[in-house]
Amino acid sequence: MTTETAFVMISDVGFLVPSLVLARQISSRLSPGLADILLFTINLDAETQKRLTEDFAGELRVLSLPDQLVDLPASVTFKESHVPRAAMARLLMYQFVPEQYQNVIYIDGDMQVAGDLTSLANYRVPDGEVLAVAENFIVLGERLSDLPKWCSTFLSNLKLERTDDYFNSGLLAFRRETWKEIGPRAWKFFLEHSEVCEHHDQSALNAVLGGRWRRASPSFNFNSHFALALPYSKFRPNLIHFTSAPKPWAGASLAWPIKLSEPYVALVKQYAYLRATIYMDPLLKRSAPRRAIRDIKRRFLARSEIAERRRRFFEYLARSRFDVS
Repeated sequence: MTTETAFVMISDVGFLVPSLVLARQISSRLSPGLADILLFTINLDAETQKRLTEDFAGELRVLSLPDQLVDLPASVTFKESHVPRAAMARLLMYQFVPEQYQNVIYIDGDMQVAGDLTSLANYRVPDGEVLAVAENFIVLGERLSDLPKWCSTFLSNLKLERTDDYFNSGLLAFRRETWKEIGPRAWKFFLEHSEVCEHHDQSALNAVLGGRWRRASPSFNFNSHFALALPYSKFRPNLIHFTSAPKPWAGASLAWPIKLSEPYVALVKQYAYLRATIYMDPLLKRSAPRRAIRDIKRRFLARSEIAERRRRFFEYLARSRFDVS
């Protein structure tokens, strides 16, 4: 059975194990034939690429991209962070996603599935539009005047007027033909205005869409800042997104329970050759109790701020209409 829908991930070596974990989780949650799963790799040696293609053949398609795809001119500013340059390739998906897939759901590798993805897989984004989830700025306030100076300046530079104009690009859904127009525009904006693109490709996409995008519930991109204000077990999201350091495989986090590290440990145990591709904290479980005590203290000291962010989160839910919820 062929399908026109694909979940697409793009990974360099550093995000390979997390992306494989996510791909397996998506595969296990979707009904057969509802969507295919494609993992595009950059900067991966041929032997590892071959083994992945064989080992995961029944769950996803593993395809390679040329390393030079995301080469940037020396004149361009790329703000180095935990975000790899491979992330820029999402702007170029119109070049390499097979034409069979007319409905594309791009998803960052540092996510995990926590609920049902059926409504997301079944949703058909109208031509010329993009579905996404608002960035965590919504818990800071509704208008730019409510925000810290750094945040209001950042959004103003992108010509955005409200906090919920700006989306997180970790989850994007669109028609393949739509990306032929939006992708090149965002790539051009980044090359010409990289100094205002604090979030790289994400900032460029927000600039060219100008707040005109379809809203999905935060349930489909429940990030670390949301989790700090509202423990994810209380909200029951469908996709959780590890947007801050440390990631669950690299250290104990204030935002997330220690058990979320287990799928990564299990995968490298099953496929030993993947162990060399990822840093995993060997003392993670041993340090967890000490981290839990520190977290309790920090939450107590910041309880009024946390309560305010939680209030704003639920206000955003109440005033918003979501195409996918």
